[in-house]
Amino acid sequence: AAAEERIVNVITELNLYITNVKSEYSKLFHAGVCILEENMDCSAKTAFYSANQGYMQAVSGKQLFAFSTRDMIIEAHRKERLRRRIMQAVSDGEFIIHLQYITDRNGRLFGSEAVSRWQHPQEGLLLPSQYINMINQSDVITAHDFYIFSLVCKQLESWKGSDREGLCISCNFTRYSLALPDFADRVRQAAKKYDFNHHRLIIEITEDSLSCDTVILKENIQKCKNLGFLIALDDIGSGYSSLSDLYNYPIDIVKVERDIVLQAMQTRGKMLLDGLIRLAHSMNIKVL
Repeated sequence: AAAEERIVNVITELNLYITNVKSEYSKLFHAGVCILEENMDCSAKTAFYSANQGYMQAVSGKQLFAFSTRDMIIEAHRKERLRRRIMQAVSDGEFIIHLQYITDRNGRLFGSEAVSRWQHPQEGLLLPSQYINMINQSDVITAHDFYIFSLVCKQLESWKGSDREGLCISCNFTRYSLALPDFADRVRQAAKKYDFNHHRLIIEITEDSLSCDTVILKENIQKCKNLGFLIALDDIGSGYSSLSDLYNYPIDIVKVERDIVLQAMQTRGKMLLDGLIRLAHSMNIKVL
């Protein structure tokens, strides 16, 4: 009770101060609390992670604060074990691809997007939501991207001579990976190990917050085009994907951000979606 009272007083005072500075910052502060007395065996890093889980719970529940629980500590330990194993998992080939199929407006199969899955030897099949943030926050991201790329090349080769030979597969690369000086050479070396039509592989530029050299990024994308690959832009209309990307890079396909599609149920949202589609089509770009 004393701890709760103290937390309420601190957060209330902080919110009062920031509101006086700028009214739109009202109720900006929240707190997550890890009770060390109940978690004496946890490290400072784990305690901070657990407190952060409480913070996120407080924000989502619009509360001033929330205590982390024993379950949060256990989950923090589990995520730390996964984080430490990720590089070994890439080396051991534990990541696999699942295909999300794409149809055209008439319902005909056009292609698919390769999505990563981690086939963990102890925990079973893990979804990206359980490990992608760990990969993005480490230097494993590029190794993971290229490993998935190799699996996509292998999949396209396996389709040769079958009724799926004409289908495309989209493979994600972060801008961080795409801007590496040796990116295009690594793509060329990986792809030449497999026999498939390069025009059936779509290199998809995903959004990420890591800074990159945009000059090298542009050069690498053009080199990939020269190798015969198609280029797609993920989530146009949000985050780090912008309309300027349509001008700066040789884009073949854009994927419209999901919220824009949902907002198209309203008049202004429909106008925005229609405008994006017309703009893309005027530049000979397909829209997903």
